[in-house]
Amino acid sequence: MTIKKIQEKIDKAKAKVQKFYPGAYCELSDEGYTIFSKDDEDILSEYFLPYTKSAAEAWQSALLTVKTTQQFNRTHPERLVLELTEEKESRLKNKRIKE
Repeated sequence: MTIKKIQEKIDKAKAKVQKFYPGAYCELSDEGYTIFSKDDEDILSEYFLPYTKSAAEAWQSALLTVKTTQQFNRTHPERLVLELTEEKESRLKNKRIKE
């Protein structure tokens, strides 16, 4: 891979992570690179991912956490029950207002 393609891949991962965690940034510590949200929360530690050797790997790992979180939220059974209940209440409320 050329340096340009690697940089494009990093930028793409960084953009997707920052869409989910606005203000996320990469930081180097004694253990290695990790990604922090603007609230100084370590994104990689949420899924017990280790520190990485490069910033590119850190952004890829952070992207993995974002995708996993999105998939979990999309398929979690309690989420569906709650949304259906709220949707039903909203419909009934709108119906009562119109009557």
